[in-house]
Amino acid sequence: MKTRFFLLGMVLLFGITSCKKDEETYTEYKNCKCGTIANDGITNSEYWIDVRNECSGNKKRVVMDADLWMDAHIGQKRCYSQTW
Repeated sequence: MKTRFFLLGMVLLFGITSCKKDEETYTEYKNCKCGTIANDGITNSEYWIDVRNECSGNKKRVVMDADLWMDAHIGQKRCYSQTW
């Protein structure tokens, strides 16, 4: 019985430590030219979105036409040719 508890404990311990490694690996491979749409709006007939960078956390405002703006939704990932 003690052996079963020991083996179960080892399996759980291994599972917990392996999850931490996955999170660390993810942060190493972030794309600094991509971000997530944080906000959108219309100002003086200009359609815009704010995109928050994955690496720096900075926001970039992107002005676009109405057709592209209608397809841009908060929470979507967007990538651009330069980092910001």
